[in-house]
Amino acid sequence: MKIVLNLLVLACLFVGMSVPVFAQQEDTCLDLGGMFDSTTNICSFANGLTIEIDYPTEFDTYPASTMTVIDQFLIDRQEEIVAAAAADPAPPGPYFLSIETDIFAYDSYVRSVLFTIRDYTGGAHPNLYYATYTFDTRDGHFIDPEDLFIPGSDPLATIFPIVQADLAAQMGSGADLTWINSGTGTNFDNYANFVLTNSALIFYFPPYQVAPYAAGAFNVEVPLSSIRDIFRPPYLKG
Repeated sequence: MKIVLNLLVLACLFVGMSVPVFAQQEDTCLDLGGMFDSTTNICSFANGLTIEIDYPTEFDTYPASTMTVIDQFLIDRQEEIVAAAAADPAPPGPYFLSIETDIFAYDSYVRSVLFTIRDYTGGAHPNLYYATYTFDTRDGHFIDPEDLFIPGSDPLATIFPIVQADLAAQMGSGADLTWINSGTGTNFDNYANFVLTNSALIFYFPPYQVAPYAAGAFNVEVPLSSIRDIFRPPYLKG
């Protein structure tokens, strides 16, 4: 089950305040001085900025240490959009922030959370980007891409050609290999947005990372079977 939190925020009231994303929606709205519509779950303020956060109730079952980090991430995104709206007295359109949430399971313990973030901050077009977290639900520790592979192996030597070929196939005649290689290659930083399922590593690339904005966003699934020789269960160390 997912709960959607919609906030129309008055920037001058919200700057410098943190939003307890997992708090009861009406209380949050009233604390901010807004008017809450229990039919639409919309909290309305004066200036038209819209903040919409989609989160699953199962977050409540995750370790507190994990949720502190994720909660702070969501709070920071909200404070940033409010500050941006407050600094722009005459934007070409209403500011908004929308965060969609998807959860993936590797096994009984390891989960990945994908945040798909869309916002508008007064530019020529809205923005889209990603943030991901993979963690062990038993103790809450986060898992980096490097943690998924046997020490001393060279995982990107295997992963990069798969990702490059998949992106080129998705883009067809519009593929720019120079752009693709620059946004992927053998730099682990380019693969920071990933989720782990029981069958694949999925990498997410926002607009501009591997192609022009007009081409959109991309994701590539790397089957675990293709990296079996270097992959290790993410809860093992050493």
